[in-house]
Amino acid sequence: MRIYLVHISTKVDERRQMPIILRDGFSCPAFLFTAVWAVWHKLWKQAVMIILIWVAGGSFLHYLGAADFLYFLAFLGFALMVGFIANDFLSKALCRRGFQLAGLVAAKNSECAFRRWGTITALEKENFN
Repeated sequence: MRIYLVHISTKVDERRQMPIILRDGFSCPAFLFTAVWAVWHKLWKQAVMIILIWVAGGSFLHYLGAADFLYFLAFLGFALMVGFIANDFLSKALCRRGFQLAGLVAAKNSECAFRRWGTITALEKENFN
């Protein structure tokens, strides 16, 4: 089973809006398309930082006279790091945009996570009434 983060809107007029279900853990698209992935999700600061780290890292390795294989290892390691922290960036961006992290759900896919979240919240409302 995978862990999913459930974000709900904190704005009064959008309370009935569907929750946003975000998978926690490694993000393959962020690993493969680091800066493009950040721009796609409108994470402008992260995209700029990724590009600056690419340029600074490449310049530093060029200054050291590193072999091509070392370039590959360095950028592969950086892409792996971005892949592992990408969904955290998304979660924090959602929190800045007026959502709050309402909970965690363990499920096999996002659809099952949505159904499980709906069941949990329905049971909570039933217990409080």
